[in-house]
Parts: sequence; structure tokens; C-alpha cells
Amino acid sequence: MRRKHVSIADVLEQALPRELSQRIYSIGLIQKRWEEAVGRELALRSEPESLTDGVLTVRVTDLNWGKTITRLGRTIVPAINRACCTNLVRRINFLKREHFLLSPAPKRIKRIDSPAVPPTSVTRAAERIEDDELRALVTRTAAHYLRALDVRRRT
Repeated sequence: MRRKHVSIADVLEQALPRELSQRIYSIGLIQKRWEEAVGRELALRSEPESLTDGVLTVRVTDLNWGKTITRLGRTIVPAINRACCTNLVRRINFLKREHFLLSPAPKRIKRIDSPAVPPTSVTRAAERIEDDELRALVTRTAAHYLRALDVRRRT
């Protein structure tokens, strides 16, 4: 007999009380839309932690960013509600924590200063692209990607 595949969301929905599953869904939605609502700069320095009765608690590692969130609360609340397409949040609080739970510290990106030369295989494959600008962009992008991949392999 073949088993029917069931999603984890379906299992949780059946196993958890409705109120709890709605809360988990709501904070998950806010976490996914956080950067869209607050911008990259603030999203890198904060993360939504919990949502209880319309009060969103945001985790920060620096009190100054918490104060910024409080100060911008009247802008952030409607922005997050728009991003989530529902009125989930009425107010924002913040908590200072030592680290974030969801997002690891951003990795430093190594700059590659030497020019990237596309391999012959890339140049040949790109010959089929009729638009000159697009062909140049594709070969340049592929060359940079392959060069970065090579650098990562060596380090």
C-alpha cells in the first residue's frame, strides 16, 4: 500500500490547538516579510521574535537599534501589516538579546580583484545570443561566477 505524503504544515495544523498554530503562522509570515517592511539596514540588525495579542516583540543585539525600532514604530506597524496583507500588528516592543535565532551573522564577502576571463566553453555557448549587450553581460557574469567559485575552492 502506498503512503500518502502529508506536509509538515498539515501535521502541525492537526496536532496544535488552532490559536497556537495561527500564532506560529503569523510570526512566520512576519519573519518572511520583515526585510520588505523595514528595509535591509534595519532587518540586518533585528528580527521578529514573537507576536502576542497584536504586540510584536523584536529581537535586537544593540539597544540603539531597539530605540530606533521604537521611534519608527508608527511607520513599521503599517508597513509590516501591508507586507503581510493583514492587520496582525498593533504595536512593537523590543528585547535585547546576545544573538539572533533565525539569521546567522552576515558572512564577509571576499573581493576578487583580478579580472575574470570567460572560458572558451562559455564564449562558445554565448555566441548563440543575438543581442550584443546581453551576450557580453552573460559572458562577463559567467566569468565572474566561475572565478569566484575557483577562489572559494582554493580557500
